[in-house]
Amino acid sequence: MKNTKTMRRLTAIVGTAIIAVSAMAATATMASAKELTPATTTSTVQVAKAKSLTFIGYGETSYGYNWDYSTDNDIAKVNVNYDFKTNKYTFNLTGKRAGTGTYKLVYFTSDKTTKSITVTINVDAQGNVTRLA
Repeated sequence: MKNTKTMRRLTAIVGTAIIAVSAMAATATMASAKELTPATTTSTVQVAKAKSLTFIGYGETSYGYNWDYSTDNDIAKVNVNYDFKTNKYTFNLTGKRAGTGTYKLVYFTSDKTTKSITVTINVDAQGNVTRLA
């Protein structure tokens, strides 16, 4: 009998200690998560605010691809990626400075044929790009 009571007490003490350690670990994990949440949220919000506009076109020349653009107000950076497998042009306009401007994006669908996309954009003080027309 004596051993059984001692064993029960020991089991109760060990069980309480395990629960306490688990609770402390959970609290520490929650504290760490709370500390990281604002940084993660801020980072995500900043990325979301730095939005850009994307335009897609398709075409192929005998020498690969060809594109150009013109603008009346250089407020956005124009990047173009070309996918050789799908013959897809991906134009990406990212804000450089605040203002309004019209961009004419030109891409070749064959050696002598072009298509164009004309777009008027606004870039706000945070670099967000909005299509106006």
